[in-house]
Amino acid sequence: MKTQFIIIYLLLISGVEARELEAVLKIFDDSEKREISLDQPIPLKISFIKPSNQENHKMFMKMHAKPMHMLIIKSDGQSFSHIHPNLNPKTGEFSLKLNDQTRDPDNFSLPKAIPYKGNYTIFTETMPMFPGEEGQMQMNRFQVKAIDGPEVNKRDEQFPDARNKISVYLNENGKSTKVLSEAKYKAKMHYQQFDFCDRYLPKFYFEVFEKNHLGLFERPKKFDNWLNMGGHSIILENPQDPEARPKFYHLHAFLPMAVDGEFTFPYHDHKNSFMPGQYRIWGQVKLKGKVLTFTTSFTYTLPEQWPRNC
Repeated sequence: MKTQFIIIYLLLISGVEARELEAVLKIFDDSEKREISLDQPIPLKISFIKPSNQENHKMFMKMHAKPMHMLIIKSDGQSFSHIHPNLNPKTGEFSLKLNDQTRDPDNFSLPKAIPYKGNYTIFTETMPMFPGEEGQMQMNRFQVKAIDGPEVNKRDEQFPDARNKISVYLNENGKSTKVLSEAKYKAKMHYQQFDFCDRYLPKFYFEVFEKNHLGLFERPKKFDNWLNMGGHSIILENPQDPEARPKFYHLHAFLPMAVDGEFTFPYHDHKNSFMPGQYRIWGQVKLKGKVLTFTTSFTYTLPEQWPRNC
């Protein structure tokens, strides 16, 4: 493989930030096809260019302990990674090597960030800071394609109504399983809707259980904070078109308080409704030093009766 960088330019899409920074992704490859090979670690750099002087923007605020959160999701939902590039404050560049080994516990999924052949979307969240202005989170995305590597069998995906609880199981190693005898952890995922006069805003719940020495699932009484929060969840709209730009949401929960093992992830955008449709959700919590990732597809529907006008 040639050791060249292709440069992929993508305008930062925000809608809340008056300043327009140009997001630049540099990735280890030899053409503008945005294609990568998985035969070795993949150097990646992202910078944000100021249009006034074409220099890198260098001031970023940490959000949940990190200056950047990066989500890498395979287009069919078969692979998910939540990682955190390092910021060089002198150059303004975020960098890391995908599929490389790491001792950073917050980048535990880095060695298998892109594990399979296929199309991926790289989502990033940052908060550029400007003197005298309040920072606003910036979200942008890049498309890449792994041209080699192992294939993964397409999942027979179902989208059950998540108003009813959906059970998800993980084995001792944190891998999804449908074999109950192998399951070490269980989560029940569902949502409830709350009337905000002109719209319904949902809260998503993960009830987490661990199998005890008797083989019974019980609610752990103590979880660990991860990235300054009790839990993180990512919700991705199921795209009907491979070229679509699906909506995604990064929600957060506090550690369980009223009910052991229950994490509450509120959707708190009071300007935009959470639209009905098919979605996939990844819920991440930390138990005894291990980050557990529970995932399921689901359908979100609205009540027949529209909220009252207050």
